[in-house]
Amino acid sequence: MQKVGSTVPYLLMEPSYPGFSLDPVSATLLLPGHPSLKVGKPLLRLPVESGVVDVFSVAEHRIAIQSHIFMRCYLLIFMFEGVGGLSLGNLVVGVGETRVALVANLLTVLVGAPLSLILIPQHGIWGLLAALVVAPRAGVIFMLWWVKKSLGFSVDWGASLRLYSAGSVAFLLTSGALMISGNTGWTAILLGGGLFFAAYVIAVPVSGALRKRDIEDLVAISDVSGPLRLPLRTVLSIMAKLSRPR
Repeated sequence: MQKVGSTVPYLLMEPSYPGFSLDPVSATLLLPGHPSLKVGKPLLRLPVESGVVDVFSVAEHRIAIQSHIFMRCYLLIFMFEGVGGLSLGNLVVGVGETRVALVANLLTVLVGAPLSLILIPQHGIWGLLAALVVAPRAGVIFMLWWVKKSLGFSVDWGASLRLYSAGSVAFLLTSGALMISGNTGWTAILLGGGLFFAAYVIAVPVSGALRKRDIEDLVAISDVSGPLRLPLRTVLSIMAKLSRPR
């Protein structure tokens, strides 16, 4: 593999490059642990003693790997939903304190703007990701402090920890199953989504993150969910059987 100039990132010479394989019929580049990638026609065909060696561009493959990692890291943004990231804003606005929500948003901007100016020029898309993960936490911390001070309650840290534990168990089971099966593309998406959902539905009540009373409240809410009422009630009934007493 060699770099050519400053705009043609990488070339792959098949079959000599270790770790890669190439289907000459479909021009599909195969890299262990990653989905296959179409690389098109060879850029160059070189004569050797045993025949010829085709040279393929894998710049797209390098981008595909980075995108794959980036999308996984992007999920870090949603890790804070269990500590009020999703509901705090609605709660504050719901009690009429729009000024508090405004201050929280201003804090997010005041932290995010300098972080972006510092990190993005140096680290590109990864700097943007870091700013997206860190900046909103300033507003969340401020609203958590305000809710505790003004309304007298806070996050149920024990329940949040159990929810995170249930999600981690479901994630590890799903990741392991997909690695063993070797499925990719839509098959992996559908299989992984179904397996994660099933594991999470079981893990949440078993871990005690949701107790029987919580599930009964969710059943009452599901009555106004329209066409989703029946599937939601089915899932909640399974969770109720697995849940701990009130």
